[in-house]
Amino acid sequence: MVSVKRISERQLLVICSILVIFLITFTVTSGKAEALRLIVQDEDESVRNSDFLMTDADMNVLENQSDLRKVLKEATNQAGNNSDINYMDLKNVKFFYADNGTIVADIVFNNNTNYKFNEGTTYGMAININAFPNATKPELTDADYIYKYVYNKGAWYNILGIEHSGGEERYFSPNKIDSNGLNKTQNYVRMKFDTNRIGKPDSFQVQFFGWTRVPLSNQSYSLIDVIPWIEVPEQEISLSLDRAINKVYPDDSKSLNVIIKSTSELSKTIKLCQDELCNPVECINYCWNFTKINGTVHDSVALSPPTNLRYLPVTLVTKNIGSGKLHTQLYANISPADKKTATSKPDKEPMVWDFDVGNKWRDRWDYIINLPSHIFTLGVTIITAIVTFLGGLLIDRKSLTLKLKNLFKKEKESPPGSGVG
Repeated sequence: MVSVKRISERQLLVICSILVIFLITFTVTSGKAEALRLIVQDEDESVRNSDFLMTDADMNVLENQSDLRKVLKEATNQAGNNSDINYMDLKNVKFFYADNGTIVADIVFNNNTNYKFNEGTTYGMAININAFPNATKPELTDADYIYKYVYNKGAWYNILGIEHSGGEERYFSPNKIDSNGLNKTQNYVRMKFDTNRIGKPDSFQVQFFGWTRVPLSNQSYSLIDVIPWIEVPEQEISLSLDRAINKVYPDDSKSLNVIIKSTSELSKTIKLCQDELCNPVECINYCWNFTKINGTVHDSVALSPPTNLRYLPVTLVTKNIGSGKLHTQLYANISPADKKTATSKPDKEPMVWDFDVGNKWRDRWDYIINLPSHIFTLGVTIITAIVTFLGGLLIDRKSLTLKLKNLFKKEKESPPGSGVG
């Protein structure tokens, strides 16, 4: 008995040790749990150098972009300056955000680059945690923070810029770093940033960019390339109906509204589709018909903060549907024209509604017989009274007709002056 007790204590000690190790491991790894991972393509990756913008020294985009094409053409054709454009023409960003607040991003650019960085060459991320002045057109320079790697006199520095809302005050803290995370083999710059430095916001938007000065014809041009805004946590779009539908019937239609809601802090144009790729769909059993005004189908809405809530009128048209349930679905897609923001799910999961399919005549009969007893009794009484009244009128009418017929018959049979009548 004693040996058994010792073995049990030993086993209990081992189990406790394993649990402690598991808890410690879980605590450490849970802090590094993945919150969001996605790859964001550049806006016009397929058209080389077409998405650059001319800026001033503070990376503010200039209103006049008329010289941009000429500058890009000269820069790409001039010997020795081709690389200046190549390593600034961003292809995509491989973005990772952990629950502990760490951002890790690989800014990927064109291959075959010799990396002759110009003075002031910059890779960075703009982080915004407050409302944008214009949510429809969020600008990089409107962000609350800008964290960047800057090339200065042969060395790299990381700089965190803080721009206070409502003013131009900025505070920079440059720190020299050994490397900017450049991977010359795979052609990307790896950036890391701990959002705990800015209070680890629950939600924010981040945009990655590359900026450089291109010296041409004794003049220096500032060019910038940006990746669409990424939202953390990733936006969610939800669909719901403005009223409940208990049953649908064959060859019927129901008019209602689809409620479209987004969690995004940026403006969105949402298009509703019956097909995942927004292709035309042949209606066989059912069809979601969108409102048509002056020949234009209204199947999309613009959502803007702070409400991000809109209603879209639709009509559910059923055809020769069988019994059981009708399985319907709609897709909410971000408009292809919306290049300002990014998502890992360009084609959203469909919203599915299942409706019971009923039989009109059977359901009406079931409705009648399932009425409350007092209502049913009252209905039967009223119907009986109506039938009795109509029957009485009919009987009286027949009796009156017979009496008149008999009277006329007697008059015909009686000779004149007999005194009959």
